[in-house]
Amino acid sequence: MAFDGIMFLNGPLKIRRPKDYGGVDMSAPPSFHVPGVVSTNVPDSANKIFVGGLPSYLNEEQVMELLKSFGELKAFNLVRDSGSGPSKQGFAFFEYVDPSVTDVAIESLGGMELGDRYLVVQRASVGAKAGQPGMPNLPYDQFPEIPRPIMPAGDVSGSDARILLMLNMVTTDDLVEDQEYAELLEDVREEVANYGTVEDVRIPRPVRRDRGRWGGEGAGAGGSNLNPQDAQRADEAAGVGRVYVKYVEPESAVKAMQALAGRSFAGRSIIATLLSDDSQTTPPLELIFAPPPDAPPPLPAP
Repeated sequence: MAFDGIMFLNGPLKIRRPKDYGGVDMSAPPSFHVPGVVSTNVPDSANKIFVGGLPSYLNEEQVMELLKSFGELKAFNLVRDSGSGPSKQGFAFFEYVDPSVTDVAIESLGGMELGDRYLVVQRASVGAKAGQPGMPNLPYDQFPEIPRPIMPAGDVSGSDARILLMLNMVTTDDLVEDQEYAELLEDVREEVANYGTVEDVRIPRPVRRDRGRWGGEGAGAGGSNLNPQDAQRADEAAGVGRVYVKYVEPESAVKAMQALAGRSFAGRSIIATLLSDDSQTTPPLELIFAPPPDAPPPLPAP
């Protein structure tokens, strides 16, 4: 279980217990470290570090080489636009095996010039307070790459927003096959229900691209006639890659955001924020939460 989320070949390993497993839970604790292995699962801890302002041309090995100059890495996750695409976002999360080097690394890396950008480095654990050592009060408008919900700029306990939006949690490949999508949706529903009564959960699915995938060929404008570029644009417009959770009570949404922002899911750190029912988003929330069809379209005949 300690290898869950570790990158292998072209993607992260997914290791899960069977849903009907009744044995002793031997899952590795979040702090467990496999010697010589840098996990892509960076769980919340007092020593979880955020680094922003990374040039997009740097790959994982180059970023890790820079970070390793301060100590052995326990975990590292370079946030990507998709599961295996480039890191256009320009930020990552990491943690050292030796927690004593955390503040040294933050102080040394913060403000470092790389190309035409400057690094922003700070602790990233949920609930951490600005002003602690290594955690300056940063002007978020100057550093849009910093995911605010991971270190909220203010108190969100009184928010009336009841919709939780999570990014960097799923990829297009996770949403194509019916069985995998159904299991993913069930896992998300079970997790978010821990924080309050859920009214609705929506995970937009990608347009159909070939006969062997959901909806099959010829299913309207989203069928296989779309070229890859048009299909990608259609997916982005439909909100593919996002997870929307609507709670009955705003307090539940706040609790869920505080618990889930920064958590690792399939080797990726979740970015989360809150939306109110009248928030202006793309795609519009009224489309996201529109009544679902009675049943998914049938698969094409062989």
